[in-house]
Amino acid sequence: MKRYVLVGLLVTAGVLISLAPVSLLKPLLPAPGSVIELQQLGGTLWRAGAVLSHEGRPLGDLRWQLEPAALLQGRLSYAFQLSGPDAQATGTAARGFSAAHLRLDGTLAAAPLQPLLRRYELNVPGEFKLDDIRATVEGTTPVALAGNLRWSGGRVSFPQGERLATIALPAMAAVLQLDGEQQPLAEVFESTGNATADSAAGAGRDQGAHPLLILTALHSGFVKIAVTRKLTRLAGMPWPGSEPDHAVVLEVEQQVF
Repeated sequence: MKRYVLVGLLVTAGVLISLAPVSLLKPLLPAPGSVIELQQLGGTLWRAGAVLSHEGRPLGDLRWQLEPAALLQGRLSYAFQLSGPDAQATGTAARGFSAAHLRLDGTLAAAPLQPLLRRYELNVPGEFKLDDIRATVEGTTPVALAGNLRWSGGRVSFPQGERLATIALPAMAAVLQLDGEQQPLAEVFESTGNATADSAAGAGRDQGAHPLLILTALHSGFVKIAVTRKLTRLAGMPWPGSEPDHAVVLEVEQQVF
């Protein structure tokens, strides 16, 4: 008898969810005017869509659908797909009683990032590939982070004194994780072109691999950028001295959040 009651409740909940408007999710979605915004929102709690924009620039059509099995685990979970000229992505986004979870794979052209990069007088070409990125946040505190972010390489411009300098950089791969203080950290290596090998290089420093950059998102809202001697050598501007490749020769911090 109890099993029939449970099945009946699930069927009723499914019908209600399939009919309820997606606008009921607005408290969980980015607020209007946010850096990331959903426009032209439409659909139901079961299946919906919107135009995803970054700083007012459309990235593509975002579609998502409820994963009903997750409700049995106390989670509201959606599988999503993003399709646009500068961005392609698939993944899942879930919200439990105490934490939010994200899994993401896809590609992102550098073009949509240029308005943000111009604030720091940077120009970065190419494309970014996101490989099995997984994150868990409790409140506003990240408690888990893993995955790879790969960049195709190219000629990068940046301020140097009173002028802009341009250097050619190889393809790179960033291994994402949390540091000992639960701060998001990315160790950036020269890419091998293979996602598995790039991940192993970051996790175990296989075959003497050394990071080019170490980026840390500090709790203070600043991002700390640590440059190793190997990056200066690859850029054709070797740091003077006899430090090994893995030695950090320059550190800067920039407020981002």
